[in-house]
Amino acid sequence: MNIYLQNESNFNNNGLGFLTDTLSVQVEESLNGDYYLQLSYKIDGNLSEYLTEENIIKCQVADGSRQLFRIKRVVKDFSTIEVYAIHIFYDLLDNFLLDTSPTNLDCQSFGTWILSKTNFENDFTFYS
Repeated sequence: MNIYLQNESNFNNNGLGFLTDTLSVQVEESLNGDYYLQLSYKIDGNLSEYLTEENIIKCQVADGSRQLFRIKRVVKDFSTIEVYAIHIFYDLLDNFLLDTSPTNLDCQSFGTWILSKTNFENDFTFYS
């Protein structure tokens, strides 16, 4: 797993580095539902100071791909940091569409159209 700062947009590198002191990690994905990561980490572990809200974790998931998760909650005690992070696509959750009637578009054009019509500008790209 790698850790990135919250405003990072290029994930084709190791970011700030590897989270080498992980005690446990669980990724849960429900069809048409939640997609989140729970991480338990040593309080004094390598790069633990970057386990803060809004930073991003890249983690290998069940299908073998590496997915991005945005940290939403961090709880510390004397020996561990507990992290809850949701999949990065939830960044679009509150970015709704004003116009929802595209017509005569192929899949690629449709996805690109949706991202260009969100209420707030975003840095997401779509590939089909």
